[in-house]
Amino acid sequence: MEFNIGKFVGDAQQAAGAFINRAKQMSSEVIYSSEKTNLDPQLEALCKQADEARNWTQKIVKDTESVLTPNPGQRVEDFVLEKIDKKRPPRMSNMEVLGQGMLEAGNDFGPTAAYGSMLIKVGTSELKLGQTEREFINVAVDSFVDPLNRFLDNEVKNATKERKTLEMKRLDLDAAKNKLRKARSMSSMPTKDGTDPRVLIQQAEQEVIQAQAEFNQQGEITKVQLEVLMASRDRLVENLKSFVQAQTTYFARCHQLMLDLNKDLVTMPLSSVNLAQSFSIDDSMLDDSLGTNGIQMKVKVMYDYVARNPDEISVFANETFNVTESKDSDYYVAHKGSSSGKIPKACVLLV
Repeated sequence: MEFNIGKFVGDAQQAAGAFINRAKQMSSEVIYSSEKTNLDPQLEALCKQADEARNWTQKIVKDTESVLTPNPGQRVEDFVLEKIDKKRPPRMSNMEVLGQGMLEAGNDFGPTAAYGSMLIKVGTSELKLGQTEREFINVAVDSFVDPLNRFLDNEVKNATKERKTLEMKRLDLDAAKNKLRKARSMSSMPTKDGTDPRVLIQQAEQEVIQAQAEFNQQGEITKVQLEVLMASRDRLVENLKSFVQAQTTYFARCHQLMLDLNKDLVTMPLSSVNLAQSFSIDDSMLDDSLGTNGIQMKVKVMYDYVARNPDEISVFANETFNVTESKDSDYYVAHKGSSSGKIPKACVLLV
């Protein structure tokens, strides 16, 4: 295949000239408020909504990634590896590092020592918390962050491309209109260089008709692409639901792990350790004296309950207080000030 250097240079010069002319035209519109063709109101509204969707989605992705990976250095590393299409090596979470350190220290102190035994128990739970966190991050990325990024890379990018093409068509149309106005202003002037002004006007009118048709066609294409973008944006509600569900599962698992750990710590036979002094546990979780009831949990009453038996206690909606497990699996033992008594589990919610 023969390469025509002259044609290549000519095409390049023509493209550069068109670019310069459009730049001058846009500058003239900004500086001198030159006339310009406006988009129809519906298309303008869609463009504004698309800009909002793009800007807010970018911010939500950035903020979500900050929550999932708080270390900015790790976020930069993940970004670079993603760009070069290289898989990120497994990375332990901070809780996993803490748990691993506790396990190693506990094994070094010896599992028969009170502190060593407890370090092993707590370290194991911290490892489980870290693993649970990693599972949550993976689910959150797959179900929420990745779909948002695909929305930006596909629908938003396609719409942006069509809008840029529409702007070029708009500039071509306005240039054709300016050429027609100039030709008409010269219609009363005598023929110059053998060219009849009426011929110039006819040529300019044809250019306007052609440019207007191309502008209208591109406007419809852009409108369709923007409508696709908005429909895709609204479908992201399902991904948001998935993210909330992932968070719910994550926090529920973490809460259960900590409840189990506290229960294990209370029942561990550590005669040499005063557990209530050695661990700073919020009194909404544990009684100061621990007593015979063991772990205390904080509850909120969902509806009024009037005591029916001497060993029960009346409670009222929206009250909050501590409870402990009862021998009867359907009841808690409620502790309200100096009073205690059984209440049905069904009328309260753990908080």
